[in-house]
Amino acid sequence: MLYYGSHMTTVRNLKGDVDKRAYHKLYLAMREAGMTNVQLARKLGCDEKEVRRMLDPRHPTKLPMIKEALDVFGQRLVVSVEEAA
Repeated sequence: MLYYGSHMTTVRNLKGDVDKRAYHKLYLAMREAGMTNVQLARKLGCDEKEVRRMLDPRHPTKLPMIKEALDVFGQRLVVSVEEAA
């Protein structure tokens, strides 16, 4: 078990929390830029289906793919580990 904020969680749940936040940030970046799924797919060199899946939090997209998509918008994905107090 790990402590995440004030909650105890498993590594699997922590990954899910990180994924959901990354999906959400990608969605917001796309909407803010007015970019469509097709346009992002072209920039990433992938099929529009992959972008659709990437934006679906129920679909297990690997974080490196989400990171690559966030790079398009000048954002970066940061996951860190800090020393305990």
